[in-house]
Parts: sequence; structure tokens; C-alpha cells
Amino acid sequence: MLEFESELNNLMNILKEDHKEYLEVGDEVIHRHAFNTEEPKLNKVLKIIRYEDQGTSKYINKISWSEFKSNHKEYVVDLPNSYWAYNYQIDPA
Repeated sequence: MLEFESELNNLMNILKEDHKEYLEVGDEVIHRHAFNTEEPKLNKVLKIIRYEDQGTSKYINKISWSEFKSNHKEYVVDLPNSYWAYNYQIDPA
């Protein structure tokens, strides 16, 4: 458990020191898979999707972090290896 706590502290320090204002396709992000239950890992954003209404979606290339985080589960990102994540599972790297 100590190794996990150390890695998490390192990632949190990165967040505090080098926070980007916008999330863009191609950015590296910190992702917690399995609905935030797994250890944080670096991943690359392939797509940013906003679900406006049920059954419709909009692809986005760039969005402010404040907008991206504003509504729980409104945004989804596609990640490599067929992973995807809700906005609450993603933080800037």
C-alpha cells in the first residue's frame, strides 16, 4: 500500500505544479480505471465526447478543464486499448 500512496502523492504534486487550463485530444491525463477504484495511470486522450441528450453526442477537440469537470458524467474520453472514462475519472497530467 505504501508504494500506491507514494505514486498517488507524486501524481497529486504534478497536478498542483503543472495544471493546464484546457484538455485537448492527444493530451496525457491521469486516469483511474474501473470507476475510480484502480490506481491512477497516465493515458492519452484519443477523443472527447459530450453527451448532450440521450442518444446524441458531440466530439470535441479542446475544452476547458472547468467546463469538462462541471457536470458529472456529461463528458467521456476515449483512451488507448479500448478504454473509456467519465470526466470524473480524468485529471490533468
